Amino acid sequence: MAVKPPLEPPSFETTKRLLAALINEGLVDAFIDGVDNELHKFISLRKNENPRAQGSIVVQAAPGALIEDRDGEVLPVIQPSMLCPPVIVINDGARREMTDPGDIFTAILPWFEDMADQQFHRTCDAKPPLKFVSPEDIPGMLTPGISFLSLPSKDLHLAGPFERLLEPMLEKLDIPKAPEGYITMPCLTQQLPSVLHCKPQSGD
Repeated sequence: MAVKPPLEPPSFETTKRLLAALINEGLVDAFIDGVDNELHKFISLRKNENPRAQGSIVVQAAPGALIEDRDGEVLPVIQPSMLCPPVIVINDGARREMTDPGDIFTAILPWFEDMADQQFHRTCDAKPPLKFVSPEDIPGMLTPGISFLSLPSKDLHLAGPFERLLEPMLEKLDIPKAPEGYITMPCLTQQLPSVLHCKPQSGD
């Protein structure tokens, strides 16, 4: 008999991507936890490398999901679809069930103190002209804005038929053709201040 995963609240779509990214980027230690049978696996996320970090997060694996591990340690090949509710945040002996990605992000933020070399921490603690990423910004990252810039071709290193492949999208979105000697480039709107800071000669 097929086992259906628990009903997911809409916010969990973002939450499972957050948890999968934490595991796959090596930002947390993840272990198989409390396996009753192959249909009910749990994954425990912990940050053991930081002595100031406390607590853990336990998330259920989706029924039938193939969670690869080595001696109980989860390998970084987790797809978001492999995870399902509930998510339990354990801190100071207290257990709280959470599904909101902002709440989970806030709970684990202390795990990443003194980790300036980690990409995750650099993203949160962005330096000007980029703004700090707060928990409230996490859901919006699922549907990021895209901007288009024209950059001098002499400043770019392209691989493959970049302009030809991009042309249908530019035509569909009615993006004006770049001036001679320039190439139109897509850019995450969130990163736009940094691009303009580094390439002030670019135009939009």
